[in-house]
Amino acid sequence: MKKVFLIILIFSTYSFSQKKLPPSQLLKRYKYSMVEAFKVNNFNLALDYAKRADSLQPNQPETKYISGISYLYSNTKMESLKPLLFAKSRNYKPKEIDFYLGQAYHYNNKFDTAIYYFKSQLRKIDTSFSASDKNQMMYKELTAKIKQCEYGKQMVHDSLNVEIKNLGPLVNTKYSEYVPVVNADETIMYFTSRRSSTTNGRKDIDNKYFEDVYVSNFENGEWKEPKNIGSPINGNDHDACIGISPDGQKLFVYRSKSASATSGNILLSSLDGLVWNKPKKLGSNINSRKGWESSACLTPDGKRLYFSSDRPGGKGGLDIYFAELNSEGEWAEPINAGFPINTPDNEDAPFMHFDGKTLFFSSDGHKTIGGYDIFTSTYLPDSTKWSFPQNLGYPINTSDDDSYFVYSADGSKGYFSTHRKDSYGEKDLYVVKRHTSDPNMIVMAGRILNKETSDPIYSTITVTNLETHKVIGVYNSNKLTGKYVLALNFDVNHSIEIESEGYVFNSENVNVSKNVFKLQHNQDFYLEKAKAGAKITLNNIFFEFDKSVLKPESMVELDNVYELLASNPNWEIEISGHTDSIDSQEYNMKLSKSRALEVVNYLIDKGIDPKAVIPVGYGKAKPIATNTTEEGRAQNRRTDFTIKSTDRIVIAKSKVDSLSKNSKLSLDDVLEKTDPEDTSSTYKLKMKVHFMVEDGNILTDYSKKQLDRVINVLNNNAHLNLKVVPQVDVVRNEYNNKKLYEQRALTVMEYLSEKGITKTRILKQDFKPTTSAKIMEIGKSNINNRGVEFWVSK
Repeated sequence: MKKVFLIILIFSTYSFSQKKLPPSQLLKRYKYSMVEAFKVNNFNLALDYAKRADSLQPNQPETKYISGISYLYSNTKMESLKPLLFAKSRNYKPKEIDFYLGQAYHYNNKFDTAIYYFKSQLRKIDTSFSASDKNQMMYKELTAKIKQCEYGKQMVHDSLNVEIKNLGPLVNTKYSEYVPVVNADETIMYFTSRRSSTTNGRKDIDNKYFEDVYVSNFENGEWKEPKNIGSPINGNDHDACIGISPDGQKLFVYRSKSASATSGNILLSSLDGLVWNKPKKLGSNINSRKGWESSACLTPDGKRLYFSSDRPGGKGGLDIYFAELNSEGEWAEPINAGFPINTPDNEDAPFMHFDGKTLFFSSDGHKTIGGYDIFTSTYLPDSTKWSFPQNLGYPINTSDDDSYFVYSADGSKGYFSTHRKDSYGEKDLYVVKRHTSDPNMIVMAGRILNKETSDPIYSTITVTNLETHKVIGVYNSNKLTGKYVLALNFDVNHSIEIESEGYVFNSENVNVSKNVFKLQHNQDFYLEKAKAGAKITLNNIFFEFDKSVLKPESMVELDNVYELLASNPNWEIEISGHTDSIDSQEYNMKLSKSRALEVVNYLIDKGIDPKAVIPVGYGKAKPIATNTTEEGRAQNRRTDFTIKSTDRIVIAKSKVDSLSKNSKLSLDDVLEKTDPEDTSSTYKLKMKVHFMVEDGNILTDYSKKQLDRVINVLNNNAHLNLKVVPQVDVVRNEYNNKKLYEQRALTVMEYLSEKGITKTRILKQDFKPTTSAKIMEIGKSNINNRGVEFWVSK
């Protein structure tokens, strides 16, 4: 209450300064307001009145002393040195001045001089057991700062070979600019500023303008003059951008009533063409009632949110948490990132790189040069742990607060917020460029367009690692322009699937070698309307050389085709195989027909009506590129998908499996037949899991859905136990068959166990060479013979 009263009094005094008062009376009021603001730790106001008082009566020790300390609590900490040296020269406050002088030299990166004054202050305090708590706390703070200075000297000695540049007067002003967020191709940057062009034109109680979000475009090699992003992002409160999705289509916003408030909320806005939608507050799992959530970022696949919070139950002050996106599209209960990320102090400003595994954040709890330093840690998926955070080093980090670091997709540069000697005012935006020709990732950008009209299309772009079958990024194209931007790893076989309502999906295969040095690849994609005659090439279906055996990396594409047909049961499609011109037409016809049939059989085995899919082999009869080059021949070796009809009459439509999280399956719906060995109590389930040839580790989305159905049956029938019966169909020797058999069983049983099915309810059938291994002709395979069946017993 006292603080509120004093703030009102100070503002009243401020208003008197606008009147025609004699200089002596103005000076008296300025000094009074300066002291009162200083008493309640309102250092911004104290500094403002100190400057006013100094203009009327220069070089007063008390005014300089208050100015110096107030600078230490501002965004321009380096400015504290001169006024504090003046106060020292007049022997003002001799018992404590060395502590503040040490800080002033520290913030100016004069580490040896800072250590001198910190040690001088140490000699003045009583550190005995009978000493006051204040002295004990001072001792701990001084020793900590001496360690920071020693570490700073080491970091300066080991300085990084980087170039740090202020973004210049078009972007930065005399006010604060911070939290830069940049999309993947670095064409747009949003940031927060407390400049005079704020939406409401008002100042908060800290004597600074309210926060607003601004946007700058990168054109002709420079960031252009920013514009206030306007409504509905900016309003009458504090509005700050804190994170952006890699595709630039989602913006995280922090909103609060006051700069001193620790109860603001995180909101999310989506870009609709060129207009941002009204931000919506994230749920109660993220915005807690008893905590402060200050920043957030999203993983490239959109399934995990990292954010900082000081909610109860953390490791210290601000901690970094993460939450998973559940099946209902809501953020689940967050999990503390724990050791080694969080400390008893503060961790803030998380940024997940476009690679989905490298986290950057700011901390004043890890080993720092002073204040907040920027750190990085890598997620280790095999152990589900984080590497120990590494300080980014000098000159990125200094003794002042360095924070809100975002790293470009290619790894060539980073953007962050700090105050340096060349700053235009308070905190400014800087870019750090590393001198290297070794990019981390490649940026892919372009537009998604209608094939017939070239009109832009809003679409969802899913990027999958074909070796691991893991989705590594989900992006959206812009609704108005069709523009997309995404980031890809080098030397990784990617599936890029582009989907839009009313269109046939587009399938692309991208694998960029790091040897081909390129920071950005531009490519437009065209989608066809879903109608009779529409054709796409399934670029992510692969066969073994000169055979019709599907490779494991084909499963992502095959499951996409399955989902499309399952959603459109009235379609009739042609799956056509094509070859290059090598070998005879007769041989190529046989091979292409066999490959098309293999794809069709896969779809039929998963439940697609056989009458809906027609396999055709064209051999080398329909090339789409020249056969005189290897690149052209590679394009001709393909599998096409053509819609023959969209109004097929379905007499007995296959039931497409769909299972909501809370639905209950009837046993009558899932039981297939009775085991001949035990007709009274053992039943076979209709659900079956499929694996690719000689693979026992990878569960496709389809197989996971089947296992979820099995789990549903077990959860709703507690009296049932499960028998897992794997199969293998490639016979080389009994040892290899048994190894594959056991691996498939283990993969399935681990999934069931992770989902809550107790191991005592799961039985694995022992390997039997004569019944478990189906001898097949080399080069041929049947998906029904390389899966896992399930039997239940009471």
